[in-house]
Amino acid sequence: MNLLKEVVNRASKLPNIGYKLEDPDFKESHYGKTLSKHVSECCEISSQVCRIFGLEDRFVKFSDILCSLHDLGKLHPNWRLDTRNVKHSLRGEDILKRLKGDVLSELTGLSKEEQSLLIFMVRKHHMALRLKDFKEFQNISWLNDKPELSIGYADSFGAFKLADFASSIGMGERILEVLRKEWPSEDSITSLFYKIDLEKLSYQRRISSSLSHVALTAPTGWGKTAVGILSSIISSPVKLFYALPTITAIRKMSDKLRKLLGMSDPITVGEYFYFVDVDLFKDSGDDEEESRLLDFYRLFVPKINLITVDQLLLPFMRAGKYHMRRFELRRSVVVIDEYHLLPAPMIGALAEVLGFYVPLYKIKVVLMTATPSSAYREVLISSLKNCKVYDLSEEYGKLRRHRMELIGGIEDGLELVKNLVDDGKRVLVILNTVKRARDFYKKLDIPSKLLLHSRFTVNDRYEKERSIEEVQVLVSTQVAEVSLDVSFDSLISDPAPIPSIIQRAGRVNRYGGENVSKPNIYVMENIESPEPYYKLEIDYSLDVLKKFAPKLENEGEKVYLEMLKEYDGLVHDYLLSEVNSYREKLRERVFKGNQLAALSLDEESLIRDLRGEANVLVVPSCYEEKVRELLARRREASSYEEKVRLWAEIKGYLVPVELWVALKHGKDAEGIPLKVIREGDGTYDPELGLLLKEAE
Repeated sequence: MNLLKEVVNRASKLPNIGYKLEDPDFKESHYGKTLSKHVSECCEISSQVCRIFGLEDRFVKFSDILCSLHDLGKLHPNWRLDTRNVKHSLRGEDILKRLKGDVLSELTGLSKEEQSLLIFMVRKHHMALRLKDFKEFQNISWLNDKPELSIGYADSFGAFKLADFASSIGMGERILEVLRKEWPSEDSITSLFYKIDLEKLSYQRRISSSLSHVALTAPTGWGKTAVGILSSIISSPVKLFYALPTITAIRKMSDKLRKLLGMSDPITVGEYFYFVDVDLFKDSGDDEEESRLLDFYRLFVPKINLITVDQLLLPFMRAGKYHMRRFELRRSVVVIDEYHLLPAPMIGALAEVLGFYVPLYKIKVVLMTATPSSAYREVLISSLKNCKVYDLSEEYGKLRRHRMELIGGIEDGLELVKNLVDDGKRVLVILNTVKRARDFYKKLDIPSKLLLHSRFTVNDRYEKERSIEEVQVLVSTQVAEVSLDVSFDSLISDPAPIPSIIQRAGRVNRYGGENVSKPNIYVMENIESPEPYYKLEIDYSLDVLKKFAPKLENEGEKVYLEMLKEYDGLVHDYLLSEVNSYREKLRERVFKGNQLAALSLDEESLIRDLRGEANVLVVPSCYEEKVRELLARRREASSYEEKVRLWAEIKGYLVPVELWVALKHGKDAEGIPLKVIREGDGTYDPELGLLLKEAE
């Protein structure tokens, strides 16, 4: 704060400035808070945040200076909270430019290069630090060949942004409490595990205590989640980032972790993915604290952050404002669960990120999978350098949870479901496409049934996920394939690649509590199309299943290892080539040179690139008027909070589809910047989802 007053004093003596700066002790920067008070809070919060995350002294100092001077322009006599007709960031930039050189050096102790960086950040402190804006600040080029230095300054900017946010909403102390919060004891956690196997628990603790990174392979239901949790408790990191492959898995995991860790405060365990706001605001009404949770989650404030892998990668890949929160990953434990399910470009991105940032940020990484891909594992372990491999594949040999049988086609599957339900069994049906799942569901004459796939509105999908435990039959696509901690009695599945078949089987008799005397895994041989897989994958999978499935009865699930070995040998070289190709492209585009600036690519473009697919949102015609009305209200909304809430409500009525579906079936609509699926092209049913008129 003293620095701010000294700068104001020197600026008042500048010739030709044209106005007199007001007193920061009296000028309000936020309602009920003077600029002096805001600056003082920012400096205090930023200093503590920087220390907690281990930033070097030079970056702590830089963040403190930025906190002191970022709102300097608000002291312009024409700037007022109620009008804001003066762009304070530009006014602050102008004043600092006039002081740049000996005067600003005397006041701040910054070099000329650092002064340019400070001025740039003052100007851009409400925006992303994009490359295109560097043309005006040529002196920042001194960071081009100093990636680690540029990361330090970017992270000091991130600490400032968190402090600015915390002070503006009066949540500084609460956020610092979260950062300082101690992890619960091991005993208090393990006492709450679903089942305690003392031998297994001892091994889980030994893995979690490893000082090196961990690559763990173990069957579904073995307790890999326990290793991720215990790794955080034993390592005492600042935070835990738990990356899961699906949104459904994240939402299930958040409830489990809040219970296990005794962290009921919603700011302590957070989840962040594209649609998190829909569920978050659904029942919150106008509660201001509830409306702030999205900001907490978006900024990675919680002690535990449950996220998708793309949300983990985006800060490191400098997408938009994402890299302002990158510093939050310093001194953390990062768990990447079921990594074998990720597309090759995402594995390539992970390998580059881990190799570049893990040593710099002192991150501990835990890689976990039930069905490893040797190509993926080789690449990720190599990038980590010091990684201990725990391969518990032999645990499959101890398991007798499954017997498998190949059956004919859909009609056989339908009859089998009825028979199993009559015997009191809970049945999971997983089919490869939305159309097959929907057709199967419609033909199924069972009162207690549920259909789940990707082409529901977000609102309807959330409601369905809440009902999974209550129904006797769940008919689904691959969205139910992984990370759901639910157990069914039987599975009926389309043929799929061997790792997917094993993952699907992992939803059945999950904890081995039932003695298996009859088949409980059924794979239908006859399908009209291999989509979304290649025909070679399906043909190969069926050959392997015919050869090995009969052995499950006598040899147990170690047979799965034989299946995986054959499949892995087929795809290893292809996957490795795909991963390395993307990795080289990424290295040149993202990790070369200055790491301060955000990339010009937006978040959605990067995600499409990482996932290797183009998904977009469309509006079903039954919700067209509702969406148009909400969009109009959003355009007229005056506050940021109201705009955020309205956008979350809008998203609840949208359906994610492949880009080709939107282009083929969608229509342009006045007042709606999204494609609308209208009558003639498709309809929408809350029970069945998006129904397209033509074959899908």
